[in-house]
Amino acid sequence: MWVQVSSCRGCLECPQHIHTDANTLVSFSEFCQAFGFPSGPAGANTLLLFYELWSQNGVLVQKGRASDCPHLGYHPETVLFGPHGYLFSVLEEHEEVSSILLYSNYTPCMEPPNWCVDSVLNFLERHPWIRLDLFFSQLHNPQNPQNQAGLRSLASLWPRVTLSPLSGNAWGALIRRFVKDAPPSATRDPLPLGRTAADRLNATRLSAITGIGPAFMDLTPREDTRPGAPRAKAQPLILLPPPHLHTRRIHTPARQEPASPRPRPQRPLLRPINVVRHVRMPPPRPVQLTPPLESSTPPPLLLPGRVVEVVQLVDKEAETDSSSKRSSKRGWFKFRKTK
Repeated sequence: MWVQVSSCRGCLECPQHIHTDANTLVSFSEFCQAFGFPSGPAGANTLLLFYELWSQNGVLVQKGRASDCPHLGYHPETVLFGPHGYLFSVLEEHEEVSSILLYSNYTPCMEPPNWCVDSVLNFLERHPWIRLDLFFSQLHNPQNPQNQAGLRSLASLWPRVTLSPLSGNAWGALIRRFVKDAPPSATRDPLPLGRTAADRLNATRLSAITGIGPAFMDLTPREDTRPGAPRAKAQPLILLPPPHLHTRRIHTPARQEPASPRPRPQRPLLRPINVVRHVRMPPPRPVQLTPPLESSTPPPLLLPGRVVEVVQLVDKEAETDSSSKRSSKRGWFKFRKTK
């Protein structure tokens, strides 16, 4: 798919359907025409999608922009998530990517010949570790039953896949990251009433189709026109915050009295794996000591328990040399049993 789009000659934008990093930014006029900002849906025929690839450590790996190819009839989701889409080659080089964030002016369709929802589902099935968060500004043909079934298929993968209409702070994050000449008033809060009403309608329709509420909503509440009524402040409704939106909510816990210390639970004794068995030995037999012998008599090497009589026999040898004065004695021991 990526090779076919790159080699197409009948489209004015080919082969530049995907722009990354510094070439991702678009003009403010082009952004407003595609996303219907700030007045509301403009019914644009162009399809524009921005994406961000995030690692598990919260590091932005790549950001880019994808557009449709009118000559071949490919939508941005098909160019990115198709069988030979661009993101397949990106994940082969960057295995650390764990989350994909999409900003699209329309929700993915389930119409021939693109079948964008099927392409996204097939991509997620082949990459089970990827999380997908989709923000959109308008529902694509919500009366079509096939498109409704496609949205329900995506919503059924919650919380791995989230669907949310662009609203509040999400608009500001999108403009600051992908629009190059936006005026400072474009990111200020609150948004114009037309855009806020369109975002609220998108959330209502999405909930009616899928049965699941948006994962992120930041709508300005309706003000109370009664005299002296306090002005309501906008607070984002976050069911499952995407990893890129670092929305800080200050939570003050209720004051509680210090609880009494609880006894520390005892750890259960574990049975040893190796069991050592001790063999009981018989008691030693009593030893009868023999009377001490003379110092010249070597100690007998006898086993205890038997009574014996020790007799020493000494023989003299005849002198064989007259000049030799030495004489030797040879002795041995003889043992007899006594009755």
